[in-house]
Formats: sequence, C-alpha cells, structure tokens
Amino acid sequence: MSFRPFAEKGHTMELKPPGETGREYEQPKPVSWKRLLLAVVAAFILGTAVRVVLEVPEIRDGLRGLYADYGTIQLAAGVDIAEDVGRKIRFPMHVQQVLPFMIRDSKPRYIVFGGYILAADGSPDKTRPVMAVAPYMEKYGATRSGSKLWISGLVALSENPTRRAESALTADQVNDLQYITERVGFWDRVVVWASAVAAYTAGAGN
Repeated sequence: MSFRPFAEKGHTMELKPPGETGREYEQPKPVSWKRLLLAVVAAFILGTAVRVVLEVPEIRDGLRGLYADYGTIQLAAGVDIAEDVGRKIRFPMHVQQVLPFMIRDSKPRYIVFGGYILAADGSPDKTRPVMAVAPYMEKYGATRSGSKLWISGLVALSENPTRRAESALTADQVNDLQYITERVGFWDRVVVWASAVAAYTAGAGN
C-alpha cells in the first residue's frame, strides 16, 4: 500500500496571514467622555452620601458596636474577668464614677468608668472593682453613678499578679493607659480598653 502526496488529490493547504480568519475582530468603541464624566460625578456623590450617613451618631455608634462585638466573648453577670487578659469580652458593669480625661488635647480624649463587675443578682460585686477606658463621647459623659452598662473591649490589664496585653495595643494606648491608671488607682484591679458601651438590661444578650 502506497501513499500519494496530499496535494495530488487536488487538495492544498494554505496558511492565511494573521488577521485573515474569515471575519475581522471588531475594534472596541471609544468611551464617550460624557459617560466618563457621569461615572466620576456619580462616584463623588455616592462617596459624599456615605460620609454624611456615617456622621449620623446613631449609625456610627451602631457600626462601631457591630465591629467591636465581632469575635467577642459574651459574659454573664457574676463572672470575674481578671483571668481574661488579652481577650475581647463583653461584660456587665455597675458604674460608680465617670471621669473625662484630657491627654495631649484641650478637650476630653477618653471617658473612664470606675465601678464593679455586676454580680449574678444584679448588685455591684464590691470584691471585684473594674475600670473601663473608652474613647470620649458626649453621651458617655452623661452616664450617672449607679448606672449599669454593657462594656465591650479588650481586657488590657490585671493586677495581683500584674499582667498586661500590651502587644494588642498601640504605643499611644499603652502610654495613655499608664497615664490614666497612675491617676485613677482605686478601680484598676482589672482594666478594660473599651470599644463600645451600651445600657445594660437584665437577661438581655445585647
């Protein structure tokens, strides 16, 4: 059995030059400058709207609380937090003292809540003093002695023995915490760097 060259059968094979594929690809149409301008204006308006919305205190505080609670351990009344250094927790507190603090500013930078961990029966556990340090907000400053609060944040310091969660804080936070605890010594058995504060309701998980 013999094979004749393919061309002898009347067939030929030709390679077409690049681009000659039977149909040419369409060239992309240039973007209209009007559409581009509209897209830029729309992005600016959207960004401005988002910034305005986030300036509404209720929305801003809600978002802050949402992110603060992510990965946070919820503790019931009566649970001591002295062993939770370095952990993010949410615990109930009975407030005895509310102190605004000015550091490197002419206006309050922090609000300090001094008081006691709430006991299981809803009363202050006076064997377990605690301090919570939160960014200053006017509504926090309106808190009265005797108030009960949910405190969300990082357990930053525990005494007897002394343990600190400095690796979880910025250098400024470490310095500010030291400044505050040197001036408010009674409540610093346990110190929480608070990221969110809310009114406490017995039996409520949030």
